[in-house]
Amino acid sequence: MISFEQNLYWREQHDLKLDELANSCASVVNYAKTHLQGTAETADIPLIGDTYNGYNLLLYPLPQIHPLYHSIRSSFKQIEPSGNWWIKTWANVFEDRAHYDWHQHHTHYRETNAVYPSYHGIFCVAGHDTATTYRNFSTQEQVHILQTPGQLTFIANDPDWYHRTWPYKHKETRVTVAFNVIHEDSLDAFKYPNHWLPL
Repeated sequence: MISFEQNLYWREQHDLKLDELANSCASVVNYAKTHLQGTAETADIPLIGDTYNGYNLLLYPLPQIHPLYHSIRSSFKQIEPSGNWWIKTWANVFEDRAHYDWHQHHTHYRETNAVYPSYHGIFCVAGHDTATTYRNFSTQEQVHILQTPGQLTFIANDPDWYHRTWPYKHKETRVTVAFNVIHEDSLDAFKYPNHWLPL
């Protein structure tokens, strides 16, 4: 059962074959770097680069990708049991102090007059002592979400909340799957063709 933590985020543990999923994520990231660089609109987060918008991880028929989709879907249905929701996913593979600085996903895809919330999420595939920090830039409230392999986390996007990861210092590669979930009424169907998958 998914749990609601600190009145801010939802968390649930899932039992997937994480070694296989990590290999699938690495394969897609390597493919994107080689074949998709320069093919998509550059993201406004410099460390991500333009491959972030160039693919949807869940569309690759690789080991454990389909179970990952069902894990995300089953958890999300506990948060939003009705409505037509769509998901965009990408993989982050961190080594040698890699990280993302403060950023948010609130306005990346949503129409400005959207009435539905949007969500951001992370599935931790591999890595130790890793966390994502969320900060409300209006109130300066901060929350550290510790992540362990197999953990799925959702947070509702808000214009005041930003998040970041911290330089990864371990020898083992940190692998996460990040995603956005947005209601279809909030999306521009033609801005990013073949970008979204029904959830």
